[in-house]
Amino acid sequence: MRKILSLFILLSLFVLQVSAIPLRGFNTNAFLYNFPGQEFTDAYRDTLNRLQPDILRFPGGTIANKYHFKKSGYGQESAFDKKTSQNYIVEFVRLVKSMEKPPKVLFVINMFEHFHKPTMSDWDLVVENLSALLYLKKQGVDIVGVELGNEFYIYPVIRGWDIKLPKEMRQKLDTQTGDNWWPINYKKYNRLAKLYQTAIKKIDPNILTGIPMGSSMNKNHKKWNAFALKMNFSDAYIQHWYGQLGDAKTEQEALTNFNKFFDRVEKNIVDLKSTGKQIWITEWNGIDFGFDNNRNMHWKQTPLHSQLNEKVQNLFDKLDVKISIYHRLSSGKEGDSYNLLNVDRGQIFPNATYWDFIKPPYKK
Repeated sequence: MRKILSLFILLSLFVLQVSAIPLRGFNTNAFLYNFPGQEFTDAYRDTLNRLQPDILRFPGGTIANKYHFKKSGYGQESAFDKKTSQNYIVEFVRLVKSMEKPPKVLFVINMFEHFHKPTMSDWDLVVENLSALLYLKKQGVDIVGVELGNEFYIYPVIRGWDIKLPKEMRQKLDTQTGDNWWPINYKKYNRLAKLYQTAIKKIDPNILTGIPMGSSMNKNHKKWNAFALKMNFSDAYIQHWYGQLGDAKTEQEALTNFNKFFDRVEKNIVDLKSTGKQIWITEWNGIDFGFDNNRNMHWKQTPLHSQLNEKVQNLFDKLDVKISIYHRLSSGKEGDSYNLLNVDRGQIFPNATYWDFIKPPYKK
């Protein structure tokens, strides 16, 4: 009996150690749009196999805020979505299961539509989000985590327009329990997140959950984080980090700006780890890819970009970040951008940084 008990303890410890191994992977945001027939090719699967991701994030970041499992495409009724009759989750599962080493999956639920321009009731959206999770489980996909929404700290409709936290509210936050006095949207998020957490653990107690957190520098982020830190029922806190080069014109200026950013990332993650939660970085890139102004475009897919990416990944490893997901894997023909792969009508064009990710430190 003692031998059996000892073996059981050893096996339990082994399982715990395996589950604690950091996972590295990629965000799949919009990665199906540029394939004829909205189906992955063997060439794409083989290209992805070279990267050997531990984990893939589906359906992605911003896209997850309007994702609908029961519609075609991503369920957003966009021009791209209308090119297929099935939901993209079906093709995603096919890709995962066809890989030489099937990656684990991090699923991002559509929490955003509970608050902004809903197309269905809260209850129906909860059922749909959980149906997607159950579909992945039924298909044999290894789901290790669920994000309880994407980047809630940046949306005024969620955190409110007022960027300051009134002194009276700050004092209550520090001294009172419960959420009855919280701002209405924070209160609603807290209750929905708890509902999802409970349901997910019923589906599979081994699936971990995470709550989005800001960088704690922007005042809006601080306001969200003050309340999110009270939502301590989840398994992890989630952050997104993009290297801030500040439109640097020279490489030395870029490095100087990046090093300031790097120090802030390190301090922030260390502070967040003091909560005892796992830390997940579910979007990261060594440069800030920007939007309208294409900031730092001139440093993308350069030796400097590779150097910064490596430094960020090494930092996450040093700080025992449990999940780190690079943004992003692939998209359309965007030239020298932040994708590892550009895809034009099904043809695959690896960018310079793709080759970095098939070597150390990204490969253990």
